[in-house]
Amino acid sequence: MSSSLLPSLDEQSKSSTSLSNGEFTSMSSTAASFSRIIMSSSIRRSLGEADLSSAYESQISKSSRLRDNIHIQELTINKLQYDAVGLVGRETEVNTLRSCLDNLLIQEDHKNNNQNKKQVVFLKGYSGTGKTKLVNTALQKTTSMTENGMFVVGKFDFQSCDEPYSGIAAAFNEICRSMKNHSIEKKKRSSSLKEEAGGDDSSENDDDDDDDGDDGIGHAIASGLGSEISLLLRLIPDLDGLLPDSYQKTKAEPAGYNLDAGKMQFEYVFRVLTRVLTSFASPMVLVLDDLQWADVSSLEILDLLISDTENTNKLMIVGCYRSNEVNENHILYSVIEEISKKPEKQQFQLTQMEIESLNEDQSNKVIMAMLSIDNEERTKGLSEICFKRTNGNPFFLIEFITMLEEEDLISYNLGTLEWKWDKTVIEDRTMSTANVVDLLQARMRKLPDNVLLVMQYAACLGSSSVTLSIIDLLWTEHAVKILGKEKEDITKIFGRLEEANFLEFYGIDAYRFAHDKVKEAALSLGNVSSGSFQSEIGRILFLKLDKAMLEKVLFDVTDLMNKGEVYDTGELVELNIWAAEKAKHISAFNSALKYATKAMELLPERKWSTHRDVALRLYTMAAQLAFALRRTEETNRFIEQVLSQSSITTLEKAPTYITKIAKLTTSDMKPEDAVQTCLVALHDLGLSPGSMWTLPVRALASIFSTIKKTKKMPKEKFRNLSPLRNAKDEAIMTILFRLSYSAYMVKRHVMVMWATNEMVEITLARGVSKTSCLAFSTLGMLAGMAMKDYEAATYFSEVGLLLLKTEPSKYSESSTLASVCQFVLPYTYPLHSCAESILRSYKLGLQSGNFIATSWALQLHSILYPYVMGKRLGDILGRIRQNVSQMEDFKQPEQALLTRIFWQLMLNLAGQSNNPKKLKGTIFDAETFVPERPAQRGFIELAKLELFVFLGDYEQAAELALDAGGVAKGAPGHFLGMIEIFHRGVALYAMARKTKKRKFIKAADNIKSTVDKWAEQKNPNTQHYIMLLNAEQASLQKTKHTQADDQYRKAIALAARTGHIHQAALFNERYADFLFHRKTKTEHEYEAFQDLAEHHANEAIRLYRNWGAFAKVHMLEKERT
Repeated sequence: MSSSLLPSLDEQSKSSTSLSNGEFTSMSSTAASFSRIIMSSSIRRSLGEADLSSAYESQISKSSRLRDNIHIQELTINKLQYDAVGLVGRETEVNTLRSCLDNLLIQEDHKNNNQNKKQVVFLKGYSGTGKTKLVNTALQKTTSMTENGMFVVGKFDFQSCDEPYSGIAAAFNEICRSMKNHSIEKKKRSSSLKEEAGGDDSSENDDDDDDDGDDGIGHAIASGLGSEISLLLRLIPDLDGLLPDSYQKTKAEPAGYNLDAGKMQFEYVFRVLTRVLTSFASPMVLVLDDLQWADVSSLEILDLLISDTENTNKLMIVGCYRSNEVNENHILYSVIEEISKKPEKQQFQLTQMEIESLNEDQSNKVIMAMLSIDNEERTKGLSEICFKRTNGNPFFLIEFITMLEEEDLISYNLGTLEWKWDKTVIEDRTMSTANVVDLLQARMRKLPDNVLLVMQYAACLGSSSVTLSIIDLLWTEHAVKILGKEKEDITKIFGRLEEANFLEFYGIDAYRFAHDKVKEAALSLGNVSSGSFQSEIGRILFLKLDKAMLEKVLFDVTDLMNKGEVYDTGELVELNIWAAEKAKHISAFNSALKYATKAMELLPERKWSTHRDVALRLYTMAAQLAFALRRTEETNRFIEQVLSQSSITTLEKAPTYITKIAKLTTSDMKPEDAVQTCLVALHDLGLSPGSMWTLPVRALASIFSTIKKTKKMPKEKFRNLSPLRNAKDEAIMTILFRLSYSAYMVKRHVMVMWATNEMVEITLARGVSKTSCLAFSTLGMLAGMAMKDYEAATYFSEVGLLLLKTEPSKYSESSTLASVCQFVLPYTYPLHSCAESILRSYKLGLQSGNFIATSWALQLHSILYPYVMGKRLGDILGRIRQNVSQMEDFKQPEQALLTRIFWQLMLNLAGQSNNPKKLKGTIFDAETFVPERPAQRGFIELAKLELFVFLGDYEQAAELALDAGGVAKGAPGHFLGMIEIFHRGVALYAMARKTKKRKFIKAADNIKSTVDKWAEQKNPNTQHYIMLLNAEQASLQKTKHTQADDQYRKAIALAARTGHIHQAALFNERYADFLFHRKTKTEHEYEAFQDLAEHHANEAIRLYRNWGAFAKVHMLEKERT
């Protein structure tokens, strides 16, 4: 969330106010001192001193470098001049990309300029058209020339297309390594300078240096992510190198049964990490290459990074993909379509580009450059053949020319100092060149066996696994036996492959293929593509790598072993379970389910007899994963497999029961079925509510007894409770909480009471679980709703929060705070004093993945509380679009919908709708919307009531009031019920004064008695309500008009003093109406009342204008004229 979305409630009308966010506010000052990021080896292989036009680098880098003991011969006059090839025909595309980067670079103050937006580019084209090299050429050098700029590429791989986050992880590991290397270099330079300056004469500020010399990056990461860092370390192990030496690693709160929350938590942490990194490396250009092979989880992260409105740092995201492999049915197509619909809402600038093959003239220019020939006519005949064979595909074209040289179809004559060729011979000899893969394979077949085998090993692996150490291991364990040769120096073999432009150096100890077509060609050559070859390679790695190294390449090894003959079923099952659990840990549920399904397929038919524990483990996890992916049929099948097994205890089935209950409650929208499933599970666990006929009496008696007994207990007793450590009791507590939630949804309040009472009793008798705090907060809600004992309700809420010290849970605390700020605290504390609790709920919800509570907290803090407190409508409306967008981003459509209802209400009041009295407009249309839940109906009725009351249509307002629906019925106990009940009373008294009908008077008096009780209980948020209702009641009796005058004045004064502008305006309006129609005995008295009425009417207009209710202002001004 943007910090500007959560200002202090007392200061929301001040534009300068914003939520403190300490983990980010210090970044800009620290980042200012962060000197230029040193690119890693893969990044530094930029155009360097070479001209910016050195395109298609992987094909033309033969003059690159000497490395280790590899000698690469320098280019001479008789060699093809790869480096001379420029970006032929790409001028427009280069300018477009640089323009996007310029838009980022020219933003002087990115954080304070609302017009600043991250740049998002999608570049598509056929394979080999030079998408990646175009991006490198256009952006890499420019980015690296900026003070803190970073250019990084994450590449997806067709061999590892199911590996979760492969390209994302590669990019972020690269970022972390680069930042760490920069810090090390900076520290070395600092030490050298100190030695030159006099050795021991160190600065007095040395003690203040970061303990890891990371320029503050590590501390910023530790501060921003806290214990949630652990969620990322398995995916981005190089992140560990950035953390301060003093950082104490702790595990993040486990998601448990709630995988949805775990995924949201993971995504939030990834966003925060990106914000921190881009605050130090600015601008950052993040290139994700070959997106057509990205897994679903990676595309979700891409969407999250693009739509993160809180990241206002200079970030440019470039996604490259093959247009010929992405049609309307491809998931990437859908993702890009969705992203293209929301640039304005999500504050980014989207550019979509397509790069095509070269035309015949452009192809000729490439050939001229490679052969150092200036005469277009001389190469025209050759270029015609080359164009015909390659269709102008740049990669294919360069490889084709390379092949012609290797086959001596073109050669350099040292006598004439010219290239020579025979057009007819070339045409005849190259007729069979069907595609670039065939051409590459022809070149590969000429390689020595040992060199070719090494390249084939590399082709079997994902891009992150092609390291010298792994290939050396495979050579030792496999190649020596296959080729019958002694161990060779792998670095020399890699040198040969690099010189041939098949591989390119990619950081310390790592290589990657120069182009995907090279890997494709190598993988389809010989028996490499066979499952037996690849599974053999995978098994060698599985058996020979240590656990830490195997963890890094786990997905690659598992995929390889899954492709061929099964050597050891148990071994492969455990490997797939390991991969599934790792994927689950990083919230890559599609991949996790794939591995879990593979493991299940390997089990024998009688698995529940022969492999009971493994089967239970797998099917339980598969049910959770399938539900998280909303795959209904699979979820049902996995659940049935577990629950139908008689050999499994109910306790062992509990996680699957919980998955089924969650599915019934949410995706199936069958809360009644969820209630029944809860009762079945509880019965099997030994707990039952007994006879349903007598349950209402028993439950009510029990809850009243528990409330009476528990509110007398000192807090010290709760502090001394031990954690609950019995697995069966933990399962019962979890299911009881699910039962109370499902029962509340279907208004089975008796069942809510029973479940809550049982949770409280278990906590007191056996110990504290993670749901105990929720149990006591629910007990507080029941104390308020059933007994109107808000003092006890507040006490139970405090006890619930106190129990979190015994059994900490950010998720539960976030839910508890969000609940009590809606149902308990507003009855005993001023709304503005709840701000801190709401903000904590919001923050903890983000950290724990509890986006339900986070969205409620956001709605409370930014919309509902400000509205009820009378904050200016313009200020609320200024934030609300962003609020709704973020709720939708959090996948919380219910909160977004309820917020839209209030959004339309405020637009109507502000005069931004055609018919202010109708809840209908561009944001929400009550006339066409069909409510599906009580809360939806309640919010709609409340919004209509607010419009009718504030816009003076008391007749319709009174009709709604007599129906007694709204929030008070749809969401019993919700604090909005207070303003709703009060405005019902206002409408009914208004109609009573107008019509003198008894039904209005009686109904209004009943409402007043409710508000009287609030006042007696010292509800701080309704004191002005009762004063106004006292005045309205007194105004009905002539003998009490003086009393009415006094109460009106007091109500107006209190509303104004407490900042309730809207109520002060309404009270002035009501008092003016009373005075205008007041009967008098004398002309003088009449004129005095008229003058006073005019004053209060004008005051009402002034206050409505200050509030921003311009529809009401125009209405009153029109009436006055």
